[in-house]
Amino acid sequence: MIPAQATGDLPSDVAFLLDQFKMQAAPLLNSKKIDWKIVRTEFTAAAPDAKTDHDQYQLVSRLLSRLQDGHATITHSTIKADDLSKGRRNTGPRVHLAVSNDTILVRAAFKDAEQAGLKPGQRVNRIDGKSALDWLK
Repeated sequence: MIPAQATGDLPSDVAFLLDQFKMQAAPLLNSKKIDWKIVRTEFTAAAPDAKTDHDQYQLVSRLLSRLQDGHATITHSTIKADDLSKGRRNTGPRVHLAVSNDTILVRAAFKDAEQAGLKPGQRVNRIDGKSALDWLK
């Protein structure tokens, strides 16, 4: 758990989060083969463009999704998260999907889906021959 240390300067706050993730989640990042230098570059560049509280919330939420871990979340926020599901249930036979921007990830896989090789955090590109994002719409 990373304690809130907000300074009010989003680029500085994002740099703090990136440093903390690297220090505290290094085994997770390594096991999932997440190139944290690429993530750092992407989010350092995006931070100045987040002008509103909502933009900042979305940026941090996207950063958490890059951990590819269903347990990482924002708690105690005064910002209401967007309902990206738009009322849809992103589940199928023994699999739960998560939408993160334009990326579809396996949130949880059980029994048959797990035995077929699906794992939490795995990117889903296509479902039934369609792009995963189009299939969910």
